[in-house]
Amino acid sequence: MKKTMMLIVATALLGFGTAAADIMPMGRMPNCRMAGMQQQVALSDSQHVQIEKIQRKQWTLASAEHTALIKLNGELRIESLKARPDKQKIEQLAEEIGRHHATLARLKSSHLAETFSILTPEQRKNNEEMLYCPPMGGGGAGMRGGCGAQMQRGCGMM
Repeated sequence: MKKTMMLIVATALLGFGTAAADIMPMGRMPNCRMAGMQQQVALSDSQHVQIEKIQRKQWTLASAEHTALIKLNGELRIESLKARPDKQKIEQLAEEIGRHHATLARLKSSHLAETFSILTPEQRKNNEEMLYCPPMGGGGAGMRGGCGAQMQRGCGMM
């Protein structure tokens, strides 16, 4: 009985991270970011259209990677909670998870480079400030380290 209860509690705790990814519908995020970028960076209409296209492409590619990561993390969780986990399978899952994270990092890098290539030097400066020093409230500052991290980057916010 104790073993079953511990497995249930462990599964619930480990599953929380995956469940949190499903809270916000994926389709809304690009629109929120785009509105903030257009307002703070002062995009022209043609820049807005170009960047919107880039963001849609990025969102589609990244969503596929995130979906694969959710599946792999679920498999890892199931294997880890077995009475006799297969260490080789866990190692293979860990390697695969790492490959998907590496793909996401490359996608992010190319997305940022492609986006910045469309901006003027002044817009690039404003966009960098927006990325590193988000406005307080709305969770953005907390997700990027809060005021302490902002002060280390020289944002001057506090």
